Amino acid sequence: MGSLLSGLLRPAPKLWILSLAGLISLALWLAGCGEAPPAPEASTRAAQTVQATLAPTPTPLPPTAAPTPHVGVVEAGSAIPTGFNPLLPDNAPSQRVTDNLFDSLLRVNAQSAVLEPALASQWTLSTEGVTVTFRLRDDVLWHDGQPFTADDVVYTFDAIRDPKLGSPFQANLAGVARFYAPDRQSFVVALTYPDCSALYAIGQVPILPRHLLAGKDSPAEGFNTTNPVGTGPFKFKAKLPGGEVHLERNERYFAGAPQFPEWTYRPISETQQLVRDLETGAVDLAPVPRETIGAFSAGSPVSVTAYLQPEYYAVILNTAYPPLADVKTRQALAEAIDRSRLVQEVLQGHGRVIESSWLPGHWASSGPAASLEYNPDAARRLFSEAGWEDQNKDGLLDKKGVPLEISLSVNVENPLRKGAALAVQHDWITNGVSAEVHFVNFPSLVEKLFAHKFQAAIFSWPVHPDPDQSQIWASGEAEKYVGFNFGSYSNPSVDDALARGLAAAGCDGPARAKAYQQAVAALAQDRPYIFLFVPEAFLAANRQLAGVQPGPYADLSWNIPQWRWPR
Repeated sequence: MGSLLSGLLRPAPKLWILSLAGLISLALWLAGCGEAPPAPEASTRAAQTVQATLAPTPTPLPPTAAPTPHVGVVEAGSAIPTGFNPLLPDNAPSQRVTDNLFDSLLRVNAQSAVLEPALASQWTLSTEGVTVTFRLRDDVLWHDGQPFTADDVVYTFDAIRDPKLGSPFQANLAGVARFYAPDRQSFVVALTYPDCSALYAIGQVPILPRHLLAGKDSPAEGFNTTNPVGTGPFKFKAKLPGGEVHLERNERYFAGAPQFPEWTYRPISETQQLVRDLETGAVDLAPVPRETIGAFSAGSPVSVTAYLQPEYYAVILNTAYPPLADVKTRQALAEAIDRSRLVQEVLQGHGRVIESSWLPGHWASSGPAASLEYNPDAARRLFSEAGWEDQNKDGLLDKKGVPLEISLSVNVENPLRKGAALAVQHDWITNGVSAEVHFVNFPSLVEKLFAHKFQAAIFSWPVHPDPDQSQIWASGEAEKYVGFNFGSYSNPSVDDALARGLAAAGCDGPARAKAYQQAVAALAQDRPYIFLFVPEAFLAANRQLAGVQPGPYADLSWNIPQWRWPR
């Protein structure tokens, strides 16, 4: 079982190219010991999924003091940052700090997943698609005043590949054959094969200062807790004994200095204290679970923003199981689920029904490929076309006397998946399917999925900014105990679309989008998964703080130079 788990969490050069704490993210999501967390405390660059353990919904508290004047921005989280080496994430709060201290070659728009310039002002791909050339900005300074050059990038990539460091970012370089700096402002990466997803993987690696670390045994030496130096919008100022971290504005930040002088991370583990501090202005913003949405007093200065989490939930159908090998049966099962009711009951309405694993708002998404409405009439028609009828009038469908029976597996540790499983079971039974929920522990579920020894399963996958999802849908990924195509799904049209999206000439955005939209249309027809929903995350913030734009594809600080208080 240990080898199975390590296989499931192994970094691969396509779908699982995650920056920094991606492996941590995937482990927590797959283990699923609770529903997904508020994402602002966790960078999507790392797609982090650390869930704060909070008390039940507190009674709304009136403000107890006059609001604190706004000078800097105070962000609260549930835990204490431990280290500040961006290549060695210790926890989500540590990453929130390093998000503001360090830059990468490219950044990702949190709401659309579009790649944007950062330390690299532009990037080009060779005709054959295996060489990426980054042109670096020539106006970037490290916090200590030293110039940023391509030597820093080479040093960082070398450090990531050093087994003594053991950085999770090794996954980001899995498809890289070599890299080098032809001059001080250029960085070239040669890939082992055409792979447009590598742009996201390479582009999101945080860069370390060579002049401070070269010659040491490891980039971690002397860099984890004391005076980390980056190129980011803020500079390290102090870490207080209680875990509070203070950063000061980088006046020479190449993308424009932030519009407030200081950013502070403050650990607050008690829910009512967090609500009180938000209302009095002692804290300016914080991720909050949905249970606290109603905790703010009438006329509160706090607004709560809901946005999609980087995670989707679905029913995986094993197309090798004889009844589910029939596409009309799979289509009927999809139509037989009232997903809107499911979102209301399981998420109290705080989620979005989806028809694809490419989320709405992503640059490669074209919107729903099929109806999102519950349609029991269509379900009955499709079941009938597939040969399923209630011949003995017992309320359950059968074919030649054999009932349509489906076992729905779900891991018992995850209450959100359990709730979804019970809701799906209810709808299937209502529509004549003999459905049984099979509760198992997480290792057992992993065993079932990798061995393809299941009929249907409730599962959730993280969503990444690059649209490549080859490891889920490609027929070549259906090998038992190896691939992530657990349902043995195969469609040459989808294989072709995924290949074209991954190797589009010049990684042209419209060409890639067209390819993935073809895959979306085919999946909507074939129904190897029944897509259920994406939960919402929540960010509580002072109403006067403008410019904060959370989204599922990047960390909360992706546009922090645009945050501002009213003048």
